[in-house]
Order: sequence, then C-alpha cells, then structure tokens
Amino acid sequence: MSYSRWSYSTWYTFWASLGEGCEFKFPTKKLKHKQTFEICDFPSYYITYGELMENGLLETLDDVKRVYTHGGVNAKNPTEDELDELGVYLLEFVKDVDEHFEWGNFFRYEWYYPLRNKILNWSWFR
Repeated sequence: MSYSRWSYSTWYTFWASLGEGCEFKFPTKKLKHKQTFEICDFPSYYITYGELMENGLLETLDDVKRVYTHGGVNAKNPTEDELDELGVYLLEFVKDVDEHFEWGNFFRYEWYYPLRNKILNWSWFR
C-alpha cells in the first residue's frame, strides 16, 4: 500500500480507501476510481485515483502547489524538490492501485484474507 512518512519529508501521505461499506466488493472501475490518496495535514487534501487519471500528474501537482502556497493554515510553500517527491508518491499510489485491482490480487486481498481471518478468529475463540 502507498504510504510515506520520512523524518526529512514535508509530506505525510497514504492510500485512504474511502469506498462503500460493503464487505465483499467487486473490482469495478467505479470502485477503483474512488480509491483516495490523502495528504495528511490540517486540513487534509484528498486526490482520488479517478481525478489523478483524468487530470494527469502535472496538473494535480499544480493544484497541490496552489493549495499549499496561498497562505493560511496549510501554507507550506513547497519547493520544486518537495513537489517532485510528492509526484513520486502519487506515481507509487497509481502503481499500487493498478496492482491491487488485478483480478487475482483483488480477490486475495478483498475476499480470501478477510474470510480466512474471520474463520481463524472464530475458531480461535471456540
């Protein structure tokens, strides 16, 4: 899963899946496009996979730069190097989502492991 937090980094980011509450999902395009990349801050900034695919990396980074340079609560004034670093995190997020939504991986992570864990937890307490 996409996640970054390094002591020297400006960014604290992760993949925050804000999907439906349904436990067993199907790997639909709609669900894939709802996957969310969060830049944790005050307030947090969210970018969905669909928005990133529609707008592209450069336009998304321009939006982030605009949000973080207007002053106020979240004025970080990111440098070009920091934006490049965020771009790498966004590309890793896209790669991780694409990999997760391959049929075999999706069913392993969304169906098999949760079901296996429920069975193990059930049998553990019996």
